[in-house]
Amino acid sequence: MPKLSKVMATALNQQMTKEFTASHLYRSMASFCYASDFIGAGDFFYTHAAEEQQHAQLLFRYMIDRGIQPLMDTIPAAESEFSDLLDVFNKALDHEVMITESISEILGLAHELRDFQSVAHLNTLMEEQTEEEALFNGIVSQIRRVGVDNGHGLFIMDQELKAMSKASAGIAI
Repeated sequence: MPKLSKVMATALNQQMTKEFTASHLYRSMASFCYASDFIGAGDFFYTHAAEEQQHAQLLFRYMIDRGIQPLMDTIPAAESEFSDLLDVFNKALDHEVMITESISEILGLAHELRDFQSVAHLNTLMEEQTEEEALFNGIVSQIRRVGVDNGHGLFIMDQELKAMSKASAGIAI
């Protein structure tokens, strides 16, 4: 397998850092949710933090396989103050959109460089991103429909998020 170009290695390292940053952010969001007694939402974000960590590890392994040493960059402090559950999910959706745009840019670069191995690898991440954006967008829509002041509706949403996190994790949390 040919070695990655320096420009592609730089882009993939930056993306790997963004994935680790997403994991860090989602743990912070989980912490907020747990502290706000949204245990299901906390479990949901904790599970998604692990998924983002896996995305970073996929990029790490891919770079190793292509003959490049991944570089560990600084992970910025995660936002930790949110006004309510809708705010948390809106910010998570915004973050997912940013990640999708970033992967799209790297995919464009891979096409320009005719690095079709990277194209194939990144297409897998892009499919995941499409699913993630749809998931977060749906949750934001449901919370808006329920309303942030509807205790009963938010309780039901929290139970649904707990079920989603169990299904995603494949284990009891």
